[in-house]
Amino acid sequence: MNKMPKHTRSQLPILACECGAELLVLPDITEMYRAITSHAEKHQLTELDPHKAEAISKRIQNLLLDQLREKTRSRELHESVSKRFKSPRLP
Repeated sequence: MNKMPKHTRSQLPILACECGAELLVLPDITEMYRAITSHAEKHQLTELDPHKAEAISKRIQNLLLDQLREKTRSRELHESVSKRFKSPRLP
């Protein structure tokens, strides 16, 4: 399924669903939201009860959105620290 080398994949920002699916974090927030929503809707199809299906979809969306927020925070922190403590270039 994934033909990319494991060491390369580990460097990419990826969201991991409890079902084992991985979603690559996209720079376009609208497309990222669509990818998360689309994946959550697939989980909804496994449940016949509409109320449970909706709850499953919301839970998966929240799981993935929480991961996205955490990755965004850690990346912003990393960039902030890198800029702040970057060693000056010598002429």
